[in-house]
Amino acid sequence: MIQPDKHGINYYIDPQEEKRLERLKTLKHRATQLMAHAAITLTAFLGVYAADAMHGEQVQAEASVSVSYQGAPLNAENNDSALIFFNGFGTYDGDDLTEHLGEVAQKLVDGELWSMSYGNAPLSPEVMANEIIEKAKERGIKKISIVGYSAGGIIGIETLEYIVKNSNLIVEMIMPISTPAGIDSLRQRQQEEMKNAGFIAEVPGASHSTFVRFFGEMYFRRDRYDEGDLLQRANDLNETTFSVLDDLDNEKLAGTWLLIDQTIAIGSADLDERLKNISEATADRQTPVIVYFGTAEPGYDYLVDDKESSEIMCDTATKYTIQCFMYYVPGAVHSIPARAHEEYLETADQAVPSIEIALGHEELIYFIQNETIRTPIHH
Repeated sequence: MIQPDKHGINYYIDPQEEKRLERLKTLKHRATQLMAHAAITLTAFLGVYAADAMHGEQVQAEASVSVSYQGAPLNAENNDSALIFFNGFGTYDGDDLTEHLGEVAQKLVDGELWSMSYGNAPLSPEVMANEIIEKAKERGIKKISIVGYSAGGIIGIETLEYIVKNSNLIVEMIMPISTPAGIDSLRQRQQEEMKNAGFIAEVPGASHSTFVRFFGEMYFRRDRYDEGDLLQRANDLNETTFSVLDDLDNEKLAGTWLLIDQTIAIGSADLDERLKNISEATADRQTPVIVYFGTAEPGYDYLVDDKESSEIMCDTATKYTIQCFMYYVPGAVHSIPARAHEEYLETADQAVPSIEIALGHEELIYFIQNETIRTPIHH
């Protein structure tokens, strides 16, 4: 084909080359359109993302921690004592924990049942301690015990440190249940996931984004859709997706920022310093007894190495003359305390005699190389 150039000079264009140039021009035009659409879509998404993150920040700013009464003591005469329940990673409050394990803890130390609500506020042990102190004044409580499930055990111990330094409350018991003594006592997979949580915390807006939370939940629940053939996985993926979406509508869903705070609480746990300070602050009054409940076969703790964690905790406790006990609940499963409720009760029954002796200050009981050592206390 003969075609003039811009100077009016005729030149020949091969028909095949002409078609190629037309296709190239069409592809460039489509690419430009796609880029424009992508830019518009990205801009719109970033706008929605920013608005969503701002809403999360507002929710956090307006949130506050609280302590709620959940139940009476087993014996009405023990109305000057309270057990405060701190739930673990991914939880909003301790209500369910109090319901399932309240009676178990009351067998060891009786008292009112209280639930600590993190309330999606910034996780501050000092603020929670003040709430507990004020609640104790309001209800005439003189003695308290801390019951912490998983990460709630670490959070509870940190909160207790503030309580004993800033009040005259007597602390009878610290009851960590499947609580990690630090990041090294987590299972390997959970240690890796904690690192991922740290990465998310560095992304602007991610800690307050519903979108990030959705993909995070899908990642953490991946074991629910990674088995079976392709059709089975597709069905499981669909069910998991709708389950996550339902959870995201729950008004008591722990915000991503709270999950990050709970993760940091484990990663930065300084059990040695916390127990040392608690021991020193209670030297002129009753020092609390630690009663660690872990899991035993046929159960399995897929998050925490209970044996290692309990031994670390008791070794640290005895260094500061805090009496410490370890018990393992047959059939217990991490994150599902209701599943082994009867076994928890039976284990508590077995623990009662030793705990009563310890609380009576008749002798110091601790563990060395899995052997129970009893030493009379001289007053």
